Amino acid sequence: CSDCKMIVIGDGPMHIELEQKIKQDNLSYAVFLLGNQNQEDVFKYLKSSDVFLFASNGEGVSVSILEAFAAGLPVVACDVIGVRNLVKDGQTGYLADGLNLDVYVEKMKTAVSEKDNLKKNCISFASRFDAHSLTNEIMSIINYEYENR
Repeated sequence: CSDCKMIVIGDGPMHIELEQKIKQDNLSYAVFLLGNQNQEDVFKYLKSSDVFLFASNGEGVSVSILEAFAAGLPVVACDVIGVRNLVKDGQTGYLADGLNLDVYVEKMKTAVSEKDNLKKNCISFASRFDAHSLTNEIMSIINYEYENR
């Protein structure tokens, strides 16, 4: 997509490698590495986006997914323990098996095309959580997954 943009917020051990890959593939016009941002700016970026990509297969329960939901963003995420309890296919986003780029692209296209339908579900889901209920939800997910492995 020629008018698509990807914004990467945060930092990590692959930052330099990602920066080099963006330059190597001439994607500086479309991929922006913003580094760490304050919470207010993160929410502004979320509100102006079409889909939230959560491509970690090692981080189970993520507050960033709930933040995306609160901004009305559908989430495309790796199908891992914890995440599958937040991201519901066709309701709040889509789960992708593994880290297959083609699968992510297709799921992201679907999420963007259905964004208006998914938005209210995402906001509704996120509104159930405050600090206390979030802690309880995380613990119940962890306990459920541990007991059922």
